[in-house]
Amino acid sequence: TSSDVLKALFAGVRGGVNIKNAGNDGTAGNADDNNPALKAGSGCGTALDYNTDVTNMSSALITASSSASFSTRGQLAKVAKLSDGSEITQNTDAKKEEIIGKIVNLTKAGPLHDSIAIIVLAQAIRDVGGGVAVYRDLDQNGVIGNANETLLGDDINGDGDASDTSIPETIANCIYGTYDPYADEVMAEHKIVTIVQRDPSTGKWRIQKQYYLDD
Repeated sequence: TSSDVLKALFAGVRGGVNIKNAGNDGTAGNADDNNPALKAGSGCGTALDYNTDVTNMSSALITASSSASFSTRGQLAKVAKLSDGSEITQNTDAKKEEIIGKIVNLTKAGPLHDSIAIIVLAQAIRDVGGGVAVYRDLDQNGVIGNANETLLGDDINGDGDASDTSIPETIANCIYGTYDPYADEVMAEHKIVTIVQRDPSTGKWRIQKQYYLDD
């Protein structure tokens, strides 16, 4: 029943897609809605308009479920705007089922007291601070300047590649209470998992259990 989550479910969904185009790319222009170059005129339907269709469908679903949570996902079929043709043309049974059919498997129905898991990462950090400057030969080439990941063959800054060639090796004006990469050091860490559950009558959350994770 979160507006942002529901909008994410409906965004990009296309209505009026030909059944023959719904599961494969096809040939001779009969491409499905996964091929943007061949959408126009190929029977791939029309994407829901985010500012109207998506927003209105999400609001209708929140309104329908506000009095009580759905006990089955089939109750989506009774929600106004999802299948009554008020947002997009739904003049056949197939078109009425299409939008719901494309999002229903990503949903679940049930009471509002679902449990969620929160993972907490606690770290002990050696905080340099004090406005000092730290010099680190990050690429281990014997010179303090700009580190070259390709020279070291490793992802120094953790951005997912090893192709950066100008990572500063002088960390100036280190600040207490702020993590300064390459200057401050993580000395130890611990992960804690906490399971919390929401009470539907009070709206409050309570901790069911918590435990430590060992790497």
